Amino acid sequence: LAAGALVLLALAPNVGLSLLALGAVAVLVLARLETGLMLAVFLVPLAPLLKRFGPIRFSYLEMVTLLTVAGYLGREAWALSELRVEHGLVGALRQRIAQAWRGMDAFDAGFALLLAASVLSLAASEWLRVSLRELRVVALQAVFLYWLVTRGRLDREGVLRLADVLVLSAVFIGLQGLFQYASTERVVVAEGVRRVRGIYGSPNNLALVLGRLFPVMLAMVLRGPRGRGWAYGLAAIPTAVCLFLSFSRGAWLFGVPASLLVLGLLAGRRARIVAVGLAVAGLLGLLPLAGTRRLSTLFSLQGTSLLRLKLWEAAWEMAWDHPLLGVGLDNFLYQYPRYIRPEALSEPDLSHPHNVVLDFWLRLGVPGLLAFVWLQWSFFRRGARVLRQRLDPGFLALTIGLLAGMANMLAHGLVDASFFVVELAGLFALMVALLRRIGQLAES
Repeated sequence: LAAGALVLLALAPNVGLSLLALGAVAVLVLARLETGLMLAVFLVPLAPLLKRFGPIRFSYLEMVTLLTVAGYLGREAWALSELRVEHGLVGALRQRIAQAWRGMDAFDAGFALLLAASVLSLAASEWLRVSLRELRVVALQAVFLYWLVTRGRLDREGVLRLADVLVLSAVFIGLQGLFQYASTERVVVAEGVRRVRGIYGSPNNLALVLGRLFPVMLAMVLRGPRGRGWAYGLAAIPTAVCLFLSFSRGAWLFGVPASLLVLGLLAGRRARIVAVGLAVAGLLGLLPLAGTRRLSTLFSLQGTSLLRLKLWEAAWEMAWDHPLLGVGLDNFLYQYPRYIRPEALSEPDLSHPHNVVLDFWLRLGVPGLLAFVWLQWSFFRRGARVLRQRLDPGFLALTIGLLAGMANMLAHGLVDASFFVVELAGLFALMVALLRRIGQLAES
């Protein structure tokens, strides 16, 4: 019902009907908060889809997330009111704060530091309005999603259902991308190839999203229970085809190989055979396109490669000019013309430095970079600890898939965006939150 109300919201032709549909979504989400969480997770990869209310626009992801957060806060307020009867307001608050403090772990500390760094970076922003928007739609959105998953009442099946919902969203994106590629002209034609971009502005964005979810599908096929394995295997087909047709060199050279390497190391001999098979199939698929500029310049220091090198030179200089707090959220675009190299003047309007380390440093300064490093260290450390537990096939496959997906993020992030896009930040938060919840359930 909630999903149907969301479709009605998308189709509503005017503000009045849109508000009525949004009211229906709100009632259904608040009636069952787990439904709101599942809808929010489904909408993370679909974050670019926006709904207009007169002169303003909001993403469906933001609306559903805020409704679900409001519901959980209402639940917390009700629990506090019950404690107040027995302990008084001060005593109830003290008890809830102590309970929350005892429940905190390394991931919570990392996200708290990330949010604090985001707020602190506002002091360095030359264009405060765009920084405040990115604080809202990226940083706060990611923190809310992390909080909803880690503080929700998720049992084992609940965790696996959230993974199912993410994969279902990827299937939707993949099928839409294939239809777009086969039946429309809404593709990017560049360097002799047609590049699918799906619902995103760039084919690289499509590859960044699907690249993180594809390893989860493969891991479930290789190590998960049979029923989910078959379903995830079917989902992997349009995902893999879209990844290939995105012609994202960052995905080809860095993201996908890194995730396949982790899968091969963690999922066993069959995974290594599958990884080699996928690599060979990809190379064979590229043979008919060997004469295109997209492939002929793959390993040369010309074209995009030269532009990236000059971009990193400029970004490094910018970082050393603003070493402590960076230049602020979403302010790279406005600072870059002051540092751009003559060889890179053909691309003057870049909004990020195409490198995960430089991106965190320049947007959030040293505190944000430390938060990111801490979260990565905690993620892989926790993942290794979880894998030493006695896990059922579903949790084992999902853990391996999450670790391989994070490897994709880091590797692809060396040459492209990594976090500061709504859907990418949301996926990062979900990956961390799901691993944290798996660890809690496995150790309980």
